[in-house]
Amino acid sequence: MAATAPADMAEWLAPTRLIDSDHPKVVERAHDIIDGAGDEVQRALLIYFFVRDAIKFGVPVKLDMLKASEVLALGYACATPKTTLFVALLRAVGIPARMHMVSINMAVNAGFGMPANVYGDHAYAEVFLHGCWFKLDSYAVDAPLFAAARARLKALGWRQGYGIHRRGINEWDGMSDSFCQYLVRGTETTPRGPRDVLRIEGPLKHAATAGVTRDSPQSDADFGVVKDMEDFKTRVVGSPFAKLRAPQFRLPFFFSSAVCNMRIAAVRAGKN
Repeated sequence: MAATAPADMAEWLAPTRLIDSDHPKVVERAHDIIDGAGDEVQRALLIYFFVRDAIKFGVPVKLDMLKASEVLALGYACATPKTTLFVALLRAVGIPARMHMVSINMAVNAGFGMPANVYGDHAYAEVFLHGCWFKLDSYAVDAPLFAAARARLKALGWRQGYGIHRRGINEWDGMSDSFCQYLVRGTETTPRGPRDVLRIEGPLKHAATAGVTRDSPQSDADFGVVKDMEDFKTRVVGSPFAKLRAPQFRLPFFFSSAVCNMRIAAVRAGKN
């Protein structure tokens, strides 16, 4: 049975083209996941653990421009498309959720062969529970990879890399914020009431700062809440990921993403 949400939450329960929470496969999987659950917090947590672990961390050829149903079928994704799926599954069972876009220091993925010296695009989820919004991206990395990555960071003395920040966490209790990648001071003090939303109208301007290191600030821009990645792609200016999203770049990115995924699998398996 779907949870009862406030009337003004309609936007955060409705499907979009990419957050296709009305897709039959998404609806079916969402209800399978929460079967037997009690309250909406338990339902949200079951969906969280499904997205975290059943959808492995990896780099899709389409990068972050996937529908939730495509992520579900693919079985792996990086943070932003996992956010798309997480939000869609929550909406499918009546829990308001939305996508919040920020820039992120790409050194968080150092060691996987991804560009690590820029601020890239990153999505985290906002989930409405207990009458307020909670923010998280700790579902981005599956538990086996998180454990292996944390061990590597400790051995190397790195602040971040292999998909996580050394202060990141890989759990959620449904009653607090939870981040494994986007560790930025101040997120915990932002308003989170039912009607609170950081929405930026017009173009979203990306500084696309180069020369970033793993010790640089974790973010240089907060783009606010977006409808989905199509909304973000349409309005963002200066994203270093713009070329990677172009259809004509799909073939060469196929090979580079395959290399990244091989390295991710090796780290997960504890191989050098």
